[in-house]
Amino acid sequence: GLYDSRTPAGRKNGIDQYGGNQQTEDCVSMGLQWLARHQDVDGKWDGVRFVEHCVDHSCGGKGIAKYTPGLTALSMLCFLAAGHTPTQGKYAKQLELACQYLLATQDEEGFLGQQNMYNHALILLALIELYCQQKDVRLAQPIRKGVWGICAAQQPHGGWTYEAKPSKPRHDTSVTGWQILTILAAQRAGVGVPDQVLTRAMVHMEKYT
Repeated sequence: GLYDSRTPAGRKNGIDQYGGNQQTEDCVSMGLQWLARHQDVDGKWDGVRFVEHCVDHSCGGKGIAKYTPGLTALSMLCFLAAGHTPTQGKYAKQLELACQYLLATQDEEGFLGQQNMYNHALILLALIELYCQQKDVRLAQPIRKGVWGICAAQQPHGGWTYEAKPSKPRHDTSVTGWQILTILAAQRAGVGVPDQVLTRAMVHMEKYT
């Protein structure tokens, strides 16, 4: 299957086939260790206050607070890609906390991450990948609601913009790209997406890129 490469045997086969060695695996391990050290107790990776977890205060590169949900999703995707889940691997506790945090950002309309569409797509993508890896049934309905949110936020030109409900029609290529990636992931997970949503999105990309 699509995520077979995330099992121990699959990772070994991938390295043998596409390149990699113990050094590259050590780099991945060190990166995950860094992320684990900088996670907050409530499961998020804070885009600004992560530096408070640095023992020697050597970390830099503060981000923007409102993107903390999206950064948390990106961090979770790193662990998932290495084969860790909330029920498997030495980072199970950290991933369960992250999953709970991300689910708690969903509002009644289905939007995740404070109705910011960068956050929304990244969180939904992380939840979809987690669902595909361990078939966690609690994720099914939030994922469906999240997909509905993407459909509802599509702009007249077929793209998306930063906010789920902008004050006037607008579209942004990078935001649109994340929505398309997430729609495709949802389809692979068996979640229905109206054909016209993806069709309009691709017409948008052909016209504006």
